[in-house]
Amino acid sequence: MSLKKNVKVTDIPEDWKKEQMDLKVTVHNQDDIEAEWTDVERTWGRIKGSRPVRNLDNAFKRWVSSDEAKAVHELDQKFLASPRGKRLVAEWKDVFDTLDKSVYHNKSGFHIDNKQMPHLEDEIEDVADQYEELDKTHWARKYDRAYHDLFTNKEAERLHVRAKAFKHSPQGKALKKEVKEFKQELKENVEVTDIPEHWKKDMFMF
Repeated sequence: MSLKKNVKVTDIPEDWKKEQMDLKVTVHNQDDIEAEWTDVERTWGRIKGSRPVRNLDNAFKRWVSSDEAKAVHELDQKFLASPRGKRLVAEWKDVFDTLDKSVYHNKSGFHIDNKQMPHLEDEIEDVADQYEELDKTHWARKYDRAYHDLFTNKEAERLHVRAKAFKHSPQGKALKKEVKEFKQELKENVEVTDIPEHWKKDMFMF
């Protein structure tokens, strides 16, 4: 919302707006991407029974079962049953419904129907407006207090210790390596194409 309020893009040529319809997202070397993800899964399969993973898992389970976590869950149920909660859920549903209409998949990747983008932006703005209004209500204060208690309880502190231990363990480093390679494969093989050349030249106008 801060970006939305304070960053303004102006002087966009009309032909830019028309040519946005030509943008495509293409996925290359899908087999390579799948192979990297398989490496992630295999690594997880090897380490999931190790002591660092078990310690982290047990700490996480204790945290999500804590009194503070139960308090957050109870607060969620009360909020979702309230008029404001129902309105927020409805606004999010509109966002996802619009996304379903906007994104189309094909054999090489997917493309976004730019004619739907104004509708998607409107729906996202509606969600943002709901959150802005919630900031002024008693719900915001209740959630601030509940999450503060959740992230500062003794179970959270223990989880942090276990997470740090996992990160520096051989198992954590192995998993990090495979995830990093998977992300790199995505970076190299997911391509946005059909960008008009003069778009690149005219970027100084922003």
